[in-house]
Amino acid sequence: MVATRSGSPRLPPVTAPCAGAAVIILRSATAHRRRIEKCGIGRPDVARRGLGAVIIATVDAIRSRLERGPLVLDGATGTELERRGAASPLPLWSAGALRDAPQVVEQIHRDYVAAGADILVANTFRTNPRALRRAGCSAEGAALNRLAVELARQAAAGRDVLVAASVAPVEDCYCPERVPGARELHAEHGQMMAWITAAGPDLVWIETM
Repeated sequence: MVATRSGSPRLPPVTAPCAGAAVIILRSATAHRRRIEKCGIGRPDVARRGLGAVIIATVDAIRSRLERGPLVLDGATGTELERRGAASPLPLWSAGALRDAPQVVEQIHRDYVAAGADILVANTFRTNPRALRRAGCSAEGAALNRLAVELARQAAAGRDVLVAASVAPVEDCYCPERVPGARELHAEHGQMMAWITAAGPDLVWIETM
């Protein structure tokens, strides 16, 4: 599925998100009985390795939700963190709030749920290996991704809301000339997918690629 993170009149309390296409790749931590065979995928041993090219998808729950009507995506996280005064310096940018202001991250998610969001995108846009390495906190990769998903889960508790984990380019967005070679992409996206898989979101949300 392809969707855009665009503003909605149902989300008045929070900033309208930045424009840009995102691809929803369905996965589930609890149900693996349906997979996207068209992609040549279906080997659980491959999925466990967390390869960025591997998409394990379960469509049951999403199809059921879509049959009830459109799903409303939340809005921007980084912009909201800045608006609420949470420091977000590079290279971590929005991921820095997971260490310094997790309560603000959770409150942003809660505000989106209150505004009518059906999908929360966890604050994992900059928790990838390259950003963490540049910030000198590579060892925190698994913990930060887990925390990001947990904060979204806590905000969605008791509500019929899906939690997605964001996956961004390994380098800055919209700079194709900075894309590294295939070997680096394979390794870094693979590590990111392993962290995300362990964190257990409902979806993986591929952004700005």
